[in-house]
Amino acid sequence: MRADRSIRLTGRCPSALFVVCCVFSLCLQVTGQSGEDSIGLEQFRGKKVAEVKVIQTYPTDSEKIISDDQVRQVFLHNTSTLSHDLSARFLTNPETAKFAVEDYFANGGFLQSSVLVTGALLESGKVTLTVKVNVGRRSQVTGVVFTGDFTLPESELRKELTECIGPVKKWFDKRHYEYCLMGRVRELFFAEGYFKSRIEDLRMLSYPEGLVEIKVTQGPLYFLRRFEVQGAAYFGNENVRKLLGVTEGLPPNGKKIRYTMEKELEGVYKNLGFIEYDFDIDPSFVDPENEGDPGFVDFRVTIDEGSRYRLAGISFVLADSRTALMLRSLIDIRDGEYFSRKLLREGIEKINALGEFWEIDLDQDSEFRLNREKRELFIKIKIARRDD
Repeated sequence: MRADRSIRLTGRCPSALFVVCCVFSLCLQVTGQSGEDSIGLEQFRGKKVAEVKVIQTYPTDSEKIISDDQVRQVFLHNTSTLSHDLSARFLTNPETAKFAVEDYFANGGFLQSSVLVTGALLESGKVTLTVKVNVGRRSQVTGVVFTGDFTLPESELRKELTECIGPVKKWFDKRHYEYCLMGRVRELFFAEGYFKSRIEDLRMLSYPEGLVEIKVTQGPLYFLRRFEVQGAAYFGNENVRKLLGVTEGLPPNGKKIRYTMEKELEGVYKNLGFIEYDFDIDPSFVDPENEGDPGFVDFRVTIDEGSRYRLAGISFVLADSRTALMLRSLIDIRDGEYFSRKLLREGIEKINALGEFWEIDLDQDSEFRLNREKRELFIKIKIARRDD
């Protein structure tokens, strides 16, 4: 039996290299039961919530995976105005909430779960809702197969997907699969110059156990026609171009272009004090007139270097003056020198290696304050001793 729920990813992104776009087509019908003191779901819109009951039905040999409270939170988050007081919430989109609950179970591997929402209007004018979930069995993935029009080795696609999904998760989590497909797997096509590859369909071939089928359209191969870099006043436009390693007349490696701009070049700039470094990549495609012919692409890379900042000082929150001086000596950037993210991270690693303090996460435990007029940077770092 084929699973009756699939993800269809259709349409083309305006920028196929850097914009992820997906259109979901879930053919589910929302129903509301009527009876004594009950009304259709649409008529609940705008009513205050008195209570939300959750009833889950699992197969007799299956354990309860998702709690009633989790279901209730998903439903309320998608259907009502936010308020910690349940009775102060107003229903906005009860139909959308039903879809959200069904989708929530599907993401947990329960592909054939169904949700029925009923309601009753109380004399007070508030509404009591009952969310009934027929959960069904959890899917079990036995393997992955790629189908469609592509020339890359299927083994490479499968390997990239498997590394992203991870070996532990055995059930079919459609959002996780989609995330990995639209990111890691499509990057394989970008690396070869197939910038308009598409994931057409994603589904389980049988339920509750079976293969996951992924239909792929590779799209045309694009050759680089022009590549322009602008804005790199300090580093040099031509140096950026050399770092990217692009050559007109050959298919450009889209994966390398993005990685270089996001990781390598960002690191170079921030290690020189350009902490506001940013960039924009604008590809312009000339599609082939005939199927099977190659297309052409022009790239314009715009760099915003920002100002170059000097370090004004580093303070350690909750540290006494003697400890602060000791910790400061481990960071090899003097006040007044240009900031270097590399030297700051190396200093934090030295502090963590002491073992006296709880490990510092530079992204979570630091605060950067900029004085744009003076082009100065002040850093506050939170620390705490292990024995406190």
